[in-house]
Amino acid sequence: MPTQIYRFGDFELDPSAFQLRQRAQSLKLQRIPMELLIFLVEKEGQVASRQEIVDRLWGKDVFVDTEAWINTAIRKIRQTLGDDPENPKFLETVTGKGYRFVGASREAVERGLPSAGNDGNGGGIVAARDPQTFPAGKAPAIASTDRPSRRFGGKWLTALFMIAATLAIAAFVLRGSIRRLWRLHEFQNLRTVRLTSLPGTIASPTFSPDGTQVAFAWKGDANGAGFDLFVQVVDSSDAPHRLTSHPALRLAPAWSPDGHTIAFSRVADDNSGVFLVSPSGGVERKKIGRAHV
Repeated sequence: MPTQIYRFGDFELDPSAFQLRQRAQSLKLQRIPMELLIFLVEKEGQVASRQEIVDRLWGKDVFVDTEAWINTAIRKIRQTLGDDPENPKFLETVTGKGYRFVGASREAVERGLPSAGNDGNGGGIVAARDPQTFPAGKAPAIASTDRPSRRFGGKWLTALFMIAATLAIAAFVLRGSIRRLWRLHEFQNLRTVRLTSLPGTIASPTFSPDGTQVAFAWKGDANGAGFDLFVQVVDSSDAPHRLTSHPALRLAPAWSPDGHTIAFSRVADDNSGVFLVSPSGGVERKKIGRAHV
């Protein structure tokens, strides 16, 4: 039966085999990034919103931080394809919309069953196809004994086709149930990972778009005077990096879509408003001022 193969650059994606290859060499890609890659490629140049991705990968009822999962999956796809997010060749970020995969061509490939009754030279069929092979009335007996063998081979081909079709239909029907059970298994085996071990109060944590950093407000570094903004690199034992030095009553950060800037709202006695600052540090810029109430 024919199956759909997608080609882009020197890569080849086989959704039915759940396999990504580069120059005939199979590449390793985890399940969620692979499912997301297949979904984006099958969209054939159309934009996929984050909500569509959530519905496809996790379903309607989901209780995990899908934003971080999507960001991590996108990053792993780009790493595997060697795709630069600043100058993408395959995977584009459509600001405010979602993601789009470009440059893939689709073709049908026949996963062939061996043809019956043909040994490379035509076998007994040659006599039926070319009457001049033998003189008239002197065709060898094998020309007649070949027919039952061909009929027998045809029955086997029909049976194999019916079995394959039945298995394909069953796999399609059960695919959703199997996927839901697998997700349930993954959720039941989720583990909590401590990102910080800081004294005092931590509030408003938020992951960067690529999932490599987390920004948060911490009240324990100013003798309880108020909250300041910090950034912690995920999977790092380094101390968090301090971005502000103005204790606030309340502070809530948010990342820009490209991850190059952090916006935060500060409520303080003398300097409230909305500010911008780089994750690597530097001077904060006040965008909107407001009186503290």
